[in-house]
Amino acid sequence: MIRFLFLCIFLPQCLFSQKDTILNAQEYWKINLNNQRSINNSGMYTLLGWSCTNIVAGTIASTQTEGSAHYFHQMNALWNTVNLGLSISGLLQERKLKIENLQDLNTRQKKLEKIFLINGGLDLVYMGVGAGLLLSKNETDTKQGYGQSLLLQGGFLMLFDGTMYFLHRNNRIKVHKNVDFKIGFHSVGVRYIFN
Repeated sequence: MIRFLFLCIFLPQCLFSQKDTILNAQEYWKINLNNQRSINNSGMYTLLGWSCTNIVAGTIASTQTEGSAHYFHQMNALWNTVNLGLSISGLLQERKLKIENLQDLNTRQKKLEKIFLINGGLDLVYMGVGAGLLLSKNETDTKQGYGQSLLLQGGFLMLFDGTMYFLHRNNRIKVHKNVDFKIGFHSVGVRYIFN
């Protein structure tokens, strides 16, 4: 009789909580994947807007200016053709992306963090080259204009890459804080519990 009461009271509760736990894991999965995609899409659209603005404004301004201003606008337009390609490529990759499981999601998030961190280091190099061109002894209009452009573009990209890095990092930390992996043994087998 006691066994029967035990089964009637606790078995349904265990089954219900297991179903609820699986549902919570699925909700967690969707939220984390949506956060990651939202961060990437927002970033790529920001980069797309920056690059289009610089290409159009730089092309127009370079035809209407002379001296170092001409080279400044010319370099802004040229530099942002690469940014345009990267932003379009990023948006297309995000559409094709298929994440199969939680491990793939976490691996991708860490990979994205590394990419933006490495890019931040490259941005410092761009700014260093720009400063070097401005400080060179035989300063020409070309060096001055290109140097100013590299400082501007490197500064923007450093802000962009730094923001993307911290957004992805904070998303990963928030997710790991809310998920606790435990292994529970039941008569049916092993299951993962997400808290």
